[in-house]
Amino acid sequence: MIQFETSALWLLLIIPIVGLIVWIHYSWNHPWSKSANGLLRGVRAISLLLIFILLLAPFLNTTKTYTSQSKFILAIDDSESMVSGLNPIDPDEMSSSIPILSEKIQNSNRIPVIELISEKVIEENQKKIEFNNPTTNIDRFLHSLEKKHDPNDISGVLLISDGIFNSGLSPDFDAYPYPIHTLGTGDTISPMDLKISFLDYNRIAYKGSRFPVKVEYLAKGLKGQKAELSIRDENGKSVNREEVQFQRENDFGEKVFYIDADSSGRKKYRVEISSNQEEFNTNNNSRIFHIDVIDDKRSILIAALAPHPDIGAIRNSLEEKEGLEIDLWFPNSNLDLEKERDLVIFHQIPNFRGFGAELYEKVRSEKIPCLFVWGQQMDLRSFMRDFSNPIKGNIQTQIDEVSASLNDDFLPFDIPEHLAIRLTQFPPQAVPFGDYFPNSAAQVLLSQKIGKAESNRPLFLFSERDDQKYGLFMGNGLWRWRLLESEAFENPDLTDVLINSSVQFLVLDEEKERFRFYISESEVLEGSPALFNVEYYNEIFEKSFGNQIDLLITNQDGEQLKFKYQNTQGAGKFQVSGLEAGEYGFIATTTVGEKEFKNEGQFSVVRSELEKLNLTADHNLLRNLAKKSGGIFTKDWTDPRLESILSSNTAQIMTSRQSMTAAIDIKWILGIICFWLAAEWFFRKRLGGY
Repeated sequence: MIQFETSALWLLLIIPIVGLIVWIHYSWNHPWSKSANGLLRGVRAISLLLIFILLLAPFLNTTKTYTSQSKFILAIDDSESMVSGLNPIDPDEMSSSIPILSEKIQNSNRIPVIELISEKVIEENQKKIEFNNPTTNIDRFLHSLEKKHDPNDISGVLLISDGIFNSGLSPDFDAYPYPIHTLGTGDTISPMDLKISFLDYNRIAYKGSRFPVKVEYLAKGLKGQKAELSIRDENGKSVNREEVQFQRENDFGEKVFYIDADSSGRKKYRVEISSNQEEFNTNNNSRIFHIDVIDDKRSILIAALAPHPDIGAIRNSLEEKEGLEIDLWFPNSNLDLEKERDLVIFHQIPNFRGFGAELYEKVRSEKIPCLFVWGQQMDLRSFMRDFSNPIKGNIQTQIDEVSASLNDDFLPFDIPEHLAIRLTQFPPQAVPFGDYFPNSAAQVLLSQKIGKAESNRPLFLFSERDDQKYGLFMGNGLWRWRLLESEAFENPDLTDVLINSSVQFLVLDEEKERFRFYISESEVLEGSPALFNVEYYNEIFEKSFGNQIDLLITNQDGEQLKFKYQNTQGAGKFQVSGLEAGEYGFIATTTVGEKEFKNEGQFSVVRSELEKLNLTADHNLLRNLAKKSGGIFTKDWTDPRLESILSSNTAQIMTSRQSMTAAIDIKWILGIICFWLAAEWFFRKRLGGY
């Protein structure tokens, strides 16, 4: 098919022009016959017409059809549950069955493709499939097929699985462009079983406190029976225990235990549930967790001119966080002001009455981190003078009401995006009226929003004076935010994040360490890499790169692993893979010039128990997946329907591809034009023309 870049209507003009040119050229007398003259006219007309047509920029639209064999995917669930539950598969039998299935597919004029749900690569010389994947994500696997293979090339999928998934979404929620046939393995009958289903605990506790551990458990087939739920420390000593009784055939419950954090360090605990009955699966009867006990409790003093709802809002938010000791001071109270504090929160101090002046001067002189909350009695002029004018401009005594707007460029800490959108629903804050703005050294967390218009007037900012960090909240009405958020969203999460993150930022000891090497997560799942962060600063504390880092990792048996790492810009986190479950310590060193820098730490690699928590096959999921995608479900390897699907001869896949080619790029067209022009010239000379 021919298409033109310009309009083909030009041909209506080109054809008469070509005819006129040819007629004029061959209209006078020539030394050849009339028949030869007509022939030469035709040759000249064809040549000119082709040249003019090329000037219209024609394209040739061609369609080519290709044929190829379709693919049939053999998808094998290689997770641990396939060989751990009731009626498990035989790995040797499964491995020997794969070549037989592949041969049947190949005989049906299709290409067999073997894929493992773990997405591990099967080596050419691999004879046995290892069923050791610690998690199962069927949904992710099925979507990965569409990335690896063209969906149009897949004639079907046979999924061999027990239907148990413990990661990702349920695979029968989505639609797939090809039939998925499912072959169910395992046993759908639930055996008698006890298991720890869930643990909830804080990863960090403070020395001298009692931290809670919530334990959720399940019991199947144990109606009327009793079991003991206990927590043991790393030495096997019981730290808490309680008897539970089951009222139903399938029962569940939860218990909250409190453990004393007597000493600092990394603590390992095991939760166990056991009964006198014999169970098929005891792997899920216990779970291990770790707690980092820190001997670092922070002392915070809230000093206020008078009782105010904002003080209650701040105090309630801080009391939700462990590791904080909070005291409250009002004028004429007997609180010991000489006690060492990590942070002082001032409400309407300094003020025109002079209340709290002694504490205010102590904080200034000792450079204690502090947070100021504005009120109408606050002496802003004194504050500005004493704390290096974090705000410039004209601040008046009148009151204005403004909304809050989050500054996206604020760096010290992050406010989660799903919480930040709540700011748009918060009631306005009372602020001092005026035309003022932050100085260049201040870091603004919240700006004032007047109606729908953004402004550069600060509402919540942080700054520093002679190595003393401080914050200033220019609003009066924090309690309204916390109250409305509690009513509208059940939990005042955003208000608590604003207050607690600000306090944490102010009390944080920013040690000027030039070399920092630390692990991202102190608990790493077996099979996942341990990720380390590295930072190096030069003598003026600018980030520097190019240092060689020596990393020594030692396991609980004293075995050592050595690594070398180059700290290059943009290199990301340093990964160490292949670590077995256990306790590890690490030492990272780097040498700059003649000076050596060292960082040490600890972490744990824990084995994922997800595959052992549930060993009851879920054939309903496989049945639904097959039905929704147009496939079949069976539990029988010899099912005639399955045999028919594997052996049916599928037609080849026809694929059409279109291509557009400019006629001027086709060499043979230019060859034809040259040929006709050369032929005309030859015959003219042959017949005696010039």
